[in-house]
Amino acid sequence: MPFVMSKEISCRITRTLLMYVREKNNGNIGNLLDGLSVGADYLSDPDNWVSHAFLQQLYKRMVGLLGDGKAAYNMALASERFQSLGILDRIVRLLGNPRHIYLQAPKYNRFLKLNGSVFIHDRGDSWVLLEDRYHDSAQKTRFDCDYTRGILAGIPTIFGLPMAEVEEVKCQVAQAKYGRRVWPDSPPQGCQGCLYRVRWTTEKVAFIKRLMFRQDHYRQAIEDLVQANQTVQAKYDEIKTLMASLEVKNR
Repeated sequence: MPFVMSKEISCRITRTLLMYVREKNNGNIGNLLDGLSVGADYLSDPDNWVSHAFLQQLYKRMVGLLGDGKAAYNMALASERFQSLGILDRIVRLLGNPRHIYLQAPKYNRFLKLNGSVFIHDRGDSWVLLEDRYHDSAQKTRFDCDYTRGILAGIPTIFGLPMAEVEEVKCQVAQAKYGRRVWPDSPPQGCQGCLYRVRWTTEKVAFIKRLMFRQDHYRQAIEDLVQANQTVQAKYDEIKTLMASLEVKNR
């Protein structure tokens, strides 16, 4: 019987994690995956999913392996440099500015996780009040908070802008579970969701640079769509062959 993993967290995230560990650990992942039910190939495929509990194992192992308590935050920041989120990377880069990405966060969240939702509570020209809420509060950990903080901080860097300033106004993780905070903000714990106030610069990027940036990522988005179509076609052909084989056996 084939192994089935709960569909909660996209392997776009585990792919980023593996790339980050390799970068920080001399090109290898060490014992990160020892004894786990799936390997690097599975975890590097953006079409695959893992359970939230499985991701927490990876976070804990990564922190221990790298000796970095902020590893989940730092790997999230690195996802822009790695362009590790697949076609989602191409889509967000075509939007033109950070504000458009932040306002579309509820939609893009579904590409990354299915066990929580994102809500926009307020917005301005260069700021947004955004909530990341897990369906089951008991499931969420400080690693999830750190990852979200890293993603929110890193969005402006996609466009060559400085990192955003991220303030956590409320935190969904209870204090007893969260542990010691390493961030300067001190929000109330155990809330309905994690509420973030995000501010970024409205500094303009040179027109020529912006035009070249958009053309390059438009081309890459087309290539990703073609590859995705080929993957779907290959899986369809595989299913069709399997069905034909079953038909023969049942005659």
